[in-house]
Amino acid sequence: MTNRPTSQPVALVLGGVSPHIAVIERLKSLGYWTALADYKDAPPAADYADEHLQISTLDAEAVEQAARDLNAQAVISVCLDQPLPILAQVRQALGIASPLTPVAAHRLTNKDAMKQVLREGGVDTAKWIIADRPEAVKDAVNTDGLRFPVVAKPVGGTGSLGVVFAADEAALTEQLDQSFAMARGGDVLVEEFVEGMELSIDCIVIEGKTHVLLARERHKTWFSEGREATCHATLAPARQTPEIETLMQEQAEACARAFELSDGPMLIQSILTQDGRLVVLEVAGRIGGGPGANRVVELVTGFDYVGASIDQQLGRAVAFETNPDSRVFSANNAYASEGVFDRVTGMDALLADGLVEEHYIYRMQGEDISDHLSGRSRVTAFVVAAETHDALRDRLVQIYDRLDILDTSGRSILRRDIGLHHDL
Repeated sequence: MTNRPTSQPVALVLGGVSPHIAVIERLKSLGYWTALADYKDAPPAADYADEHLQISTLDAEAVEQAARDLNAQAVISVCLDQPLPILAQVRQALGIASPLTPVAAHRLTNKDAMKQVLREGGVDTAKWIIADRPEAVKDAVNTDGLRFPVVAKPVGGTGSLGVVFAADEAALTEQLDQSFAMARGGDVLVEEFVEGMELSIDCIVIEGKTHVLLARERHKTWFSEGREATCHATLAPARQTPEIETLMQEQAEACARAFELSDGPMLIQSILTQDGRLVVLEVAGRIGGGPGANRVVELVTGFDYVGASIDQQLGRAVAFETNPDSRVFSANNAYASEGVFDRVTGMDALLADGLVEEHYIYRMQGEDISDHLSGRSRVTAFVVAAETHDALRDRLVQIYDRLDILDTSGRSILRRDIGLHHDL
């Protein structure tokens, strides 16, 4: 390991994703020497850390050993699900205070345990079953009386990987192999599909008090003949009534109690039905990973969500102070069709003209772009703000007219048919 100044405290950051660049910068501003744990050769945050340790964030033994070798005073992760149990376990082993216990971390990352906690806590959630192999699903569905359509997803999965939609039993049988393949030997959860507006509710719990920061509409593109979906944009604040705001606060408080969260961020994925139910699909003990979750929350509310979450992990006091912005914001993912990525064009001019607030790149030059509409074909993300929804749509139309993604032959591979401007 690289020699480090002995006078500085050390922080080990788990995961080199783009949002963790802000985490590393914040830690450095607090005087920490930073090491980044990520198995990839060149993750986005690697250049910002003082040292990059090429180890998996899911290898508890390797992470603990690295923390011991560094004599780390802090082990930090802000926006990733899977490292949470490792994070809590390593902190406990090293005697580092943590707002998240190993038990809570498991319940927040294992979908079966999560659903059981929600049910026991009286939180409205979709009915579900668990299966350890495709053959067991049919019997379980029939026994438990699940109603179609349903959604299947790996119990230990994150994001949209392995998540499939099935309108009937035949479609479910046909697609289960995909979920089990992504489960890598683990179980698959099958739950009833709930129709309605999908909301991401960003919260923070401070000294036992739950604060709802923002509700964001999740807009999706369906593909594979309507069997899979990916979120192409979020819109904030979500369009809602005072009654729905009250319901969100009540559900957020119920979730925090159920998972025994007294300090830390909390992300709730939910469905607002036409009859006014707020059905909780999942709860996470983290900040969302995309710009809609970390940057848009701060832009809309004026609350330093990332900074507050870091402070809580460091045991520092957090004051809940907001300064709301009256504009509407969208965080948008731009997708590409199959090809070898070369560059994004037009973005510098869009930033200079004020049409785009912020811009993020997910793919590296020369990287293969998948023909499967997923995170592998998501090339860039950008944040847009406007005074009204109509003005926001107009801006998005202009952006997609001027933005482009080119492959190494100079061919345009931007998917202009996907975007929030088609939804507003």
